Amino acid sequence: MSMRRAKARLTDAGQLTQCEIYDVLSILRSGAHPELVISYAISPLFDCLDLAQLLKMENFGGRQRILNANLPAPKMICREVQNACPGLDFGVLQMGDFQLH
Repeated sequence: MSMRRAKARLTDAGQLTQCEIYDVLSILRSGAHPELVISYAISPLFDCLDLAQLLKMENFGGRQRILNANLPAPKMICREVQNACPGLDFGVLQMGDFQLH
């Protein structure tokens, strides 16, 4: 994720850890219980639905958010993920959720 390069920080951020999609399972299975997972809606390796299904499969109890990078239909994406992964707390981060330093 390029948040580090953009010098963006979540307004109520605790400890942030950056990882790749292929690390998510090992992190969750290591006993870590992240409160928030952030990703792009679509990336070269996966999309947010792939990640949501992986989180749901591992009984993830936190929130999954995607970055609103001028998404053409964020509500449609949210409905698709919520239909595929009922019970998963999924949504879109807005620019107001960040402080730029």
